[in-house]
Amino acid sequence: MIDHLSYLNLMTRFRWAFATADPELLDAVLGPGFEWHMHTFDPKNPTPTGGILRGIDEMVVELERRKAEWIGVKFEGLNEHFAPGLITQSFTISGNDRG
Repeated sequence: MIDHLSYLNLMTRFRWAFATADPELLDAVLGPGFEWHMHTFDPKNPTPTGGILRGIDEMVVELERRKAEWIGVKFEGLNEHFAPGLITQSFTISGNDRG
């Protein structure tokens, strides 16, 4: 079972890997069955929608797209929870999409 300090270390490394979109760093912190569930919604109709990315390659493509097309990005309300074999992270993101 993962202890709290190991969890914090893992998430610190994940956040750096996410920010840099580095495939090697992502590979060091994500499991082979990694899935990224991306949910978006229209504030007037808050029904979640979005896609699921599977694996590091798909994640890197999305992160690079965001770097190229998003400006003024702001993250708020980060929540992380963990259990053996599962880590979830939720947050609100805002900004402008040039794409």
